[in-house]
Amino acid sequence: MGVRPPSPPVSLKCAFLLAASAFVVPAGSTSAATRSDDGPPATKSELTVDGDQSPGGGTATLEMATGRPPAQPGAVLLPRPPFAYRLVRRSAPESAKKSRAPRLRLRSKRRNKVVDTKAWLRRHDLRLPTLPVPSGDDPGALPGFVPRTQRGLRVIRAIQQPHHLLVFYGPDFSGGRELMVFGSKGDLVAHLDFRAFTSAPRDVKDDAAYIAQGAQWAVVRDGVLYVSHAHRTYARSSGGQNAYVSAVALPSGSLLWRSAPLVANAGNFLLHEGYIVTGYGFTAEPDYLFLLDAATGETLRRTKVKSGPRLIFLRGGALYVRAYDTDYVFDLR
Repeated sequence: MGVRPPSPPVSLKCAFLLAASAFVVPAGSTSAATRSDDGPPATKSELTVDGDQSPGGGTATLEMATGRPPAQPGAVLLPRPPFAYRLVRRSAPESAKKSRAPRLRLRSKRRNKVVDTKAWLRRHDLRLPTLPVPSGDDPGALPGFVPRTQRGLRVIRAIQQPHHLLVFYGPDFSGGRELMVFGSKGDLVAHLDFRAFTSAPRDVKDDAAYIAQGAQWAVVRDGVLYVSHAHRTYARSSGGQNAYVSAVALPSGSLLWRSAPLVANAGNFLLHEGYIVTGYGFTAEPDYLFLLDAATGETLRRTKVKSGPRLIFLRGGALYVRAYDTDYVFDLR
């Protein structure tokens, strides 16, 4: 169960990271994406699901180049995002999704032990598509072209997709401030700076030390980056302006749409047949799974669950959901 302030970080092998961030972005914003060459001061990741493969079917393999990190010209600094639903333009054609939004039909649920996430993953042969990142004496397992630090930030997460490697950088494991997208040959596709996403207009000043909204999960599909941002404490600490999914064009970083708030603080989300399945929940707050239109970010459906969703997998038409204290299997159809 979530607490405030969040407990110390746990390994992403167990689900998600709860460490709080102390960095707060200034209230100012830019009107357009700009180049950012100066980073914030410096202050283990293994989450197999993504938009390009069916989890549980094996880890995606990239024929990645090795060697020294490529020279980085500076990140694209994204402007301050909207903090309510906003559609700028569609991120995919209408034909990219099924004509009817699927529904979740409960197949089974059972109470879990909260701390038995690893056993649940093994039981269902589920894996998240991440690479181990450096942590303490552990050097991790990142390709040689990936910088281990970036402008005072450390690698906190690396998500492996069939054609891309997504590398998150942050001051701690609570969430990413910057995101580098590499192609299958180690080429840099995009380097995005999300510092303007970390604070919300309604942030409670006294809670600033642990409500920075970091990037939690991301998927690249057809030149679009879908990325979730959230903090790990009560929604009231940011006035309900927390836990979004955003779609941005690559490599420019231009915002295509942003979802409504309070839809995405789970450890991951799914992109499947034109829809995004995600989840939100926290102590003493409503807990739901959400179905979003991947082309517009619009919330299409929501399904009540007993506690906050943590991990979401799709395999063979079955949706496996690890919530805080309950495990679910749904039919997605």
